[in-house]
Amino acid sequence: MVIALCTIAVFSFLGLLTRS
Repeated sequence: MVIALCTIAVFSFLGLLTRS
């Protein structure tokens, strides 16, 4: 479960980077 949360956090972070 922790790994899933970390994965979602990473994808969200990458999404913000690609947006800017």
